[in-house]
Amino acid sequence: MQRFLELKYNNNILNSSKQIEEFLYSSPFCWLLECEVDDVKLEVENNVLYWKGGIFYWGHWQWGVFEGGEFRAGTWHGGILRGGEFKGKWITGVNKIGEGAEHE
Repeated sequence: MQRFLELKYNNNILNSSKQIEEFLYSSPFCWLLECEVDDVKLEVENNVLYWKGGIFYWGHWQWGVFEGGEFRAGTWHGGILRGGEFKGKWITGVNKIGEGAEHE
């Protein structure tokens, strides 16, 4: 397993975990580097982070659009949940799938 498998942005595709980590480090999405993740596929479009797939084991999700994969634990601080499986702590955001999110 690798942390990051793919990142699409500005008609570019990165498919090396090291390259993706370097991109994230110098971006507004550097918070993702502090999270425990595996096999992640991402896309950045119009300065918005889209999580396309992979496993989010633990961490503090700051903001983005979660479209697929597993959010197994951690804290959701904001964004749009469109798909996948969610089992974390919900702070705020928009749940478009309507199942599994614990709203406090």
